[in-house]
Formats: sequence, structure tokens, C-alpha cells
Amino acid sequence: MLAMEDAAPGAAPPSASAAAAQQPSQANTTNHSGGGELGFDLDTYISAYTGHAKITRLLWVAEQSAANDALLRQEALRIALDESKRGENTDLYAAVCKEANLEPDAAFIASTDARAAARLERLMNELQIARNNLIKESIRMGYSDVGRHHEACGDFDKALKAYTRGRDYCTTSRQVASTCVDIVRAALFMGSYTHVSNYAAKAESALNAGTSSGTSVDGVAAAAASDASTASRIHCAAGLAALDARKWHVAARRFVRVAADGPPLGGPDAASSRECALYGALCALASFDRGELKTLLGKSGMSAQRGDVDGAAAAASDDVDVVDEDAAAGGASTSSPASKGGRGETSLLELAPEARDAVAAFVSQRFAVCLERLEQLRRAAELDMYVGPRLAELLELVRERALAQYCVPFSRVALPRLASAFGLSVEDAERAVVKLVLAGTLGEARVDVAGGWVARVHEDSRDEAIKSVRRANKAFKRLVGVSLLRSHLVRLPASQQVQSAK
Repeated sequence: MLAMEDAAPGAAPPSASAAAAQQPSQANTTNHSGGGELGFDLDTYISAYTGHAKITRLLWVAEQSAANDALLRQEALRIALDESKRGENTDLYAAVCKEANLEPDAAFIASTDARAAARLERLMNELQIARNNLIKESIRMGYSDVGRHHEACGDFDKALKAYTRGRDYCTTSRQVASTCVDIVRAALFMGSYTHVSNYAAKAESALNAGTSSGTSVDGVAAAAASDASTASRIHCAAGLAALDARKWHVAARRFVRVAADGPPLGGPDAASSRECALYGALCALASFDRGELKTLLGKSGMSAQRGDVDGAAAAASDDVDVVDEDAAAGGASTSSPASKGGRGETSLLELAPEARDAVAAFVSQRFAVCLERLEQLRRAAELDMYVGPRLAELLELVRERALAQYCVPFSRVALPRLASAFGLSVEDAERAVVKLVLAGTLGEARVDVAGGWVARVHEDSRDEAIKSVRRANKAFKRLVGVSLLRSHLVRLPASQQVQSAK
């Protein structure tokens, strides 16, 4: 392991090349599983990524583990340093060296920049030749090559401009969709989620147009595979944009439509299918209704539905008035938005077993198990650069929805039973329920602290009907009075109308 941050005060930081030379001698004493002190398997996590995405994720892991896991931080920086020296993004390499407290290799930076400049000059010459010949396909490919070069060098602004110009020379809908995906990827690495949302919508529109136009018999299979891969990339990017904007329901619907067997965003460059499964499960738990969650589970939802009966039976007792559970929870609607492509969504959730188990536990009303599974995911989710900043908010939403779902089927719930169902102390359960009542999540509910109850206030329908009749009667009397006054004024002579009005 690199001793990257143990330099004496005032001493010059070691060079990156010298640190790299020390790696073989230290490999025998280092646990390269990347588990760190808290058991996070870094190698398994990061093996799904390449290039810029891999390095930025490693840097995020290093930053987040600086305070509580020095071994994981050092391992993340070591892998990031190795990966950055394989690419052409010298700015990112310098950032890794700075984070690792190492002196960048000036010779490597100079040679890499010179090689990149020479390659860019060659690509620009080829693009100019294509423009002179007025061949649209060659011009499109030229702009695409220039954009990919800028992207490899970490200049995503120039890459975005090159891809955007190349879009004007597309001749088919599939080319437009592919170019829009390139724009989305560059915008995503820039952090420009507005561009991500806009061009993801354009890519989806172009892809739908290309699908409806049809293809030749020989190209049907290849086109279908290409369209599926492009669609997964679009859903992944749009989901990340929605996640950043805290649009949990939109994000969940996007993530669960990512193909389980395809690398989103080509590489993958942003999020693997497993991460999309994790994002989708968290956002779904925070926003989907019970019917959508059942549909999301697919075949697993059948066993979860049987678990609903057991869970309701266990919860029902003499001190709880039970009402129709499915009616209160909204029922298992088969026409929910999540019902499309249920088989593919289930296979995606299989990539994240803990997240799948959390969804199944939520549906079967085993909320303590659901929260326990989410706690098991917390460490890995905190080290994820996309869901990590939103994790606390998502988990709080899931916890609040679980509490609300538990209370919905019942007219009265004992606080000790509620605390037991969620693995909380009675005091913590009381504070959580009071927060929900103040927010209006439980409707007209009341907390009886002395008696240890949560009671939902249901208005008598007969009283409401009587009040409605009285309001209608009052409005009718007023309308009749105004009508009689008007008819009386119309019949009077003009000279008497003023006196009558007085």
C-alpha cells in the first residue's frame, strides 16, 4: 500500500513515479481485496468501471473514507493513480496526485499532452478534408472522433461542442440518437444535468422514430440490440438527472428500465447495471406506491403478497382496529407505470440482492427487516458519488413512508407495538410519529402520549352530509332572496326603484 500521506511536515511530497516503483515490494503485505477497515469490497465495486468514471469514483471513495477508513482511502488512491496513468487526462492525473499528496510526474504529463496535441491536429486535418469534400457521413464521424478525443483528455466542454456540431450531419434517426447519447455522457461528466435531461429526451424521441421506421430483415437483430443498449444509456442518464433534481419517482421509473445485461452509457462510463438497480430500489421505496412496488418485484411480488397476509395477521390484536389493508394502501394496481417490462425490472433487481430484499420486505410490511437491509446497504451507498449525497434524505423518506404505511390500515395503533415493528425505542417511535402528524402525512391523526396510542380521526359521513345540506340550504335561501329582489325591481317604475333600493 502506498504511504501517500505519511510524509514528514515540511518535506517535499514523493513523486508519483517513485511511489509507483514501490508498489511491487509492498504488494505482498497489502490486502488487495480493497475491503478496508469497514469491510467495503473496493475491487468488486470498481471493476465495473473504466476510464474517467473509474477515477472519479475512486476519488470520491477516497474523500469519503478519509475520516474513518485509512486503508480504503490508500487503496482507492493507488488504483486511481494506476488508472490515471493509462489515460490522457493529465488534469485528472494531477488531481489524483494532489489528493494522494504526491508530486506529479512532469515527464509523463509533458509526453501525454504532446501526444494528445499531435492526435488532435491529425483529427482536425481529417475533419477539414471531410468538410471540403462535403461528405456528411465523414463530417459526422470526424466530429465524433474529435469529441471522443476531447472527452478522453477531460475537456468535456469542447467534447460537447464537437458532438453538438456533429449532430447537424446525422442522416438517420439512429445516428441522431447515438450522437445525443454522446452529448449526454459529456454533459453528465461536466455535471450539467440540464443538458442531460434535454438531450436524453431528444435521444429517446429519435430512437422511437428510428424504431417505428423499421429496418431490413437482415438488420433486425443488430438494430434491436443497438436500440436496447441505447435505450439503457438514455434511461440511466435521465435517471441520474432526476436523482440530482430529487425527482424520486421519475428517477425510479428510469432506473428500473435499464437492461440488466447491458453496460449503461457504454463502458460503463457513469453507472453500472448493479448501481442502477440500487438507485432504482432506493428511489422506488421513497416514491412508489405499494402496487408499483409489487409490480416491480415481478414474481417475487407473489411471495411478498402472501407475506402481506401473515404480516397483517401478526399485527392485528385486541388493541388494534383493523381495516381493509389493500384498500388503504391503494391496492396492487396492475396498470401502474412500473408494470411495463416487469420481467426485465425483476432481473435488474437481482443484481442488487440487498435492495431487492428491502423492497420485498417493504411490500410484505416487514418494515424492520426493510430498514435493516437498507442499513446494510448504507456503507456502499455512502461511497457512491451519485446516490451518496442524497442517501440520508432517501432513507429518511423511506422510514417515514414505512411508518405511514404501517399506520394506514389501522384506526388505532399502540406505540409500543409500532416501536417493536420498527426496532425502535418507544421514545424514538413517538418522536417519529409526532413528526408525521405535524407534517400531515397521517391525515387527521392524534398521538395519545399518556395512553401510548396513535389514533386516526375519521369524520362521520352522516355529520358531513348534514353539514353539506345546511350549506346548500343557506346558499339556496340567499339565491332566492336575491332573485326575488331583482324581479321586484324590474316590475317597479324607474321613479320608485331608487326609493325601493333605499
